[in-house]
Amino acid sequence: MSNCDRDPVNPSFHGNLTRSLSSLETWGFGLTGHILWITVIPAIHAALGSQAIFVWIPAVLCGMLFNYQMQHLGFH
Repeated sequence: MSNCDRDPVNPSFHGNLTRSLSSLETWGFGLTGHILWITVIPAIHAALGSQAIFVWIPAVLCGMLFNYQMQHLGFH
């Protein structure tokens, strides 16, 4: 059992994360991910052929869930 299971929760704690990256660096990381996918997707699709749909649908759903989770964590 870890210590965090026994530690009391402090409801008045509203810790804010400090910004460790500039806005330009944050946008840069976001854009490089999209550029990477634009170059990778056609190669993967060509390799999979007609079975590609069985990869893309679960991948899109997992990506959406991941983005919603990151958004939720960002709000808290």
